[in-house]
Amino acid sequence: MPEIEAQETSVFRHGAQPPEELWTIGRDLAANGRTIRGAAIIKAGAVRSLLLDVFADEPPLRHAAIRKWPQDNDPELQKGKHKELAVAIASLATLLRP
Repeated sequence: MPEIEAQETSVFRHGAQPPEELWTIGRDLAANGRTIRGAAIIKAGAVRSLLLDVFADEPPLRHAAIRKWPQDNDPELQKGKHKELAVAIASLATLLRP
């Protein structure tokens, strides 16, 4: 789910294979000191079916952003809409564990 101010979610374009490469991207580019416990694999078309969009946003290589999150003048309503979409994305994704 994006920060209310940011209006985008950072992601990387990578399929499930090869998994070693996926974990390297996570560890080296996405973790920011956090432990990677899993990855969600979802097609851009599934994200777009929720009326969001995915745009290439390099560098770094393969970086992208999910954008077009709904905006609302009421921060609580906006947060609720974002949470609903985040749950929908998760339900359409395949979870991979290291």
